[in-house]
Amino acid sequence: MPLDGGIIVTTPQEASLGVVRKGIAMFKKVNVPLLGIVENMSYFTTPNGERVEIFGHGGGRTEAARQDIPFLGEVPIFTEIREAGDRGVPIVVSAPQKTAGQAFIQIAEALRKRLV
Repeated sequence: MPLDGGIIVTTPQEASLGVVRKGIAMFKKVNVPLLGIVENMSYFTTPNGERVEIFGHGGGRTEAARQDIPFLGEVPIFTEIREAGDRGVPIVVSAPQKTAGQAFIQIAEALRKRLV
């Protein structure tokens, strides 16, 4: 089956980005185009609305720019994402209008633009 390309998913901190660089090198070595980088666990929002960047923030975007690979977006830490996954119903199906669902929809849109 033909492969259109690969997507790299990382967390923001440097320890993860070291592994990402190896993954990028592997994709390049086997001539698989890189469609983009996604930053997972990018931040957490407390119940009172405070944004907390537990693992740092922006490492995925910075590495995408450094590697000249599109940055597709960031996925925050939301309990709803895990709960939806545990139920077997993706958050984009169960709550597409919520912030957590919108994060995935925005990434999918950015990826769709890359594939057209």
